[in-house]
Amino acid sequence: MAGSKTKGTAKKQSFAPFDDVAALVLALRESRTGIPESYVYVALGMDLERYNSTRNLSVKAGLISVSGNFVELTEKGATLADQINAELSEK
Repeated sequence: MAGSKTKGTAKKQSFAPFDDVAALVLALRESRTGIPESYVYVALGMDLERYNSTRNLSVKAGLISVSGNFVELTEKGATLADQINAELSEK
């Protein structure tokens, strides 16, 4: 790719925080018991920085709780996941 200005540099993924939060709560809703953090960010295709941003936003919103490196959905997060699933099933 001669003349490419991005040659040799990694393309940075865009960060869509609400999409990432939705993916996180839906994944945790499927687990029912919580998931180790390393599983979550790898399964969702996030790098660690993006996962940490999503995790911090979700914790501040009261959607998830983190104990050690284990992530669990709160009641508020489960309600949001159920609402998202209901919307997706209507489409």
